[in-house]
Amino acid sequence: MSNTTPRFTRGHSCVTCYQRKVKCDGKRPCSTCVKTSRASECRSARPSGPGRLSTANEHAILLRLRRYENLLTVNGIPLNGAEEDEGTLWESMGDGHMIIQGGHPRFVDNMIWNRLGSELADDLPQASEAGGSEFDDEDSEILPENLVFGRSPSGINALGPLSPPVSQIFRLWQTFLDNFNPLIRLFHAPTTQQLISDAVADPRGPNVSAEALLFAIYLCAVTTMTNQECLDQLSEEKAGLIRRFSHATQQALRNAQFLKSTDLIVLQALTLYLFARRPHLPPHTLWLLSGLAVRLAQTMGLHREHSLKTLSALDAEIRRRVWWQVNILDHQAAQISGARLDGPFTEGDTRQPLNLSDSALSPYMRELPGEHDGVTEMVFCMVRFEVGKCMRTLKTAEKVHNSSERYAVLAEEAINAFEVRVEGILKRCDESIPLHLMSILMGRSAVCHLRMWARQPLQKTRPKADPDLFQLALKILEYDSLAYSTKSLRVFLWHVTNNFPFQALIQVLSDLLHWAQGDDAERAWASINRAYEDHPEVVRDVKHPLRVAVKNLTLKAWGKRMAEPLELGREHAVAGPAVAKLLAQRDGSIPGEDISGVDDGPQMDQGMLDLAQFLLADDVDIGWGAW
Repeated sequence: MSNTTPRFTRGHSCVTCYQRKVKCDGKRPCSTCVKTSRASECRSARPSGPGRLSTANEHAILLRLRRYENLLTVNGIPLNGAEEDEGTLWESMGDGHMIIQGGHPRFVDNMIWNRLGSELADDLPQASEAGGSEFDDEDSEILPENLVFGRSPSGINALGPLSPPVSQIFRLWQTFLDNFNPLIRLFHAPTTQQLISDAVADPRGPNVSAEALLFAIYLCAVTTMTNQECLDQLSEEKAGLIRRFSHATQQALRNAQFLKSTDLIVLQALTLYLFARRPHLPPHTLWLLSGLAVRLAQTMGLHREHSLKTLSALDAEIRRRVWWQVNILDHQAAQISGARLDGPFTEGDTRQPLNLSDSALSPYMRELPGEHDGVTEMVFCMVRFEVGKCMRTLKTAEKVHNSSERYAVLAEEAINAFEVRVEGILKRCDESIPLHLMSILMGRSAVCHLRMWARQPLQKTRPKADPDLFQLALKILEYDSLAYSTKSLRVFLWHVTNNFPFQALIQVLSDLLHWAQGDDAERAWASINRAYEDHPEVVRDVKHPLRVAVKNLTLKAWGKRMAEPLELGREHAVAGPAVAKLLAQRDGSIPGEDISGVDDGPQMDQGMLDLAQFLLADDVDIGWGAW
């Protein structure tokens, strides 16, 4: 071997060879760079010398530096001793980041989770433990993966014994119409009622598509009922009915081969199933399954208005309803799972469903009637659709304008226009009608959600204390409490329970932790206590990562509240009942409860989530909690 040929050594690869993952001969230029005409670019991938850093170490240091810079920024400490340029948009955190869950990395990328990941003190609960409800356990018949991969060997004709008696079928259908359908309208009720009647009358039973829809309707109906109502009307515990109809719906969807079906009825059944199971599934599992529903809808062309022109007027309108509801579900699932909230909704062009009651529609009509100018059965959905349109406008403005001041002007204009449209609907509502009152509360809460969201991107260029933002968040909590305390809305509490106001609660707690005092603080703690009392499932749960995170932030804020009297010479504050439960749970006086029915899991005081510096993210995705 020539003396001029250097010996190949490990760790001295050039950049090109390192990136291409090929061996480098160590020359400068190396033979690979010479062959690829990159001799002038050949340089070592890593600096020489004993003090060099590995790529992994460099990456870790950069991440740590970014975290410390973020902490300085959110606490009002300028990095360079100079004021930020008021004309520049907030610093983006839009690339997301990795957190550790159950010993494995997981990617998160939205407003609630963006700052959460960098503040973790320890590992999150296992992904399999991250969901939870009082009904879920290790019953292998209703595991969500069974929906896709299947398990039951019993075949296509095994669902007869799981179907309720005929007398209960129509009772469940009426419950569905009263409690579920007013808020999530996926079909034309008279047509579906005829389908149910035909299925009951047919001695051969329903076809596979209709059977899937029937069991999904039963599941949704039971979801809206109390345990006592289930015992009185169906002679069975609610938990048992949930398991039974969940398993039956899964099997019916598999029987209908839903993964390759283009039958709208099958998609409606899947969507109803996911809405009903939403609070009982791990967040990331729900997001994956809702994404599956979106893909199936796209396969059927529901996302393109021109694809509906060849269909009957009624069929096209129902498909519009399904498309909008599927996207509402998918974006809600994305928010709680930590996923970015972009998606098909912002890309599709299917127009908004019309403000028409089912009585104005018929399978035999050749064209749709003119849209009704007053309040219809669609009132709640129409308010939600207006929210969606405003969100789409805000998202477009966020992408187009790189000036924070220009964006703020456009956002304010869009939200003002949205508020005018929504109030135009709500002023015609009769508060004595439960659906109308529910629409009023949701619509006005949505205005607060959107205004709160629009203010947050500008927080870096404003004083940290933002009383207006604090008041908006408090209003959202109070609307949630009002929904719980209004007796006539009991039939819709399943929806309120499924939409816990995480964003508002986090904002209030963060402000209490950093600046809010006095009367505002007293009002805030009263609202926080009511929120936990209204949502006992949040207090009990020790495995859902977001719930545990918010509870830890609550305890951190309460610790500051307890320290204030010593500084201000006041008497100690007394914790409300719900906050007292959190304190006892942390101290081990009462056990935390794994409401998924497995084991108790880690207690809150084990430091799973340290939210001492947790604030709302600066790169804020739209708050789909407004829906």
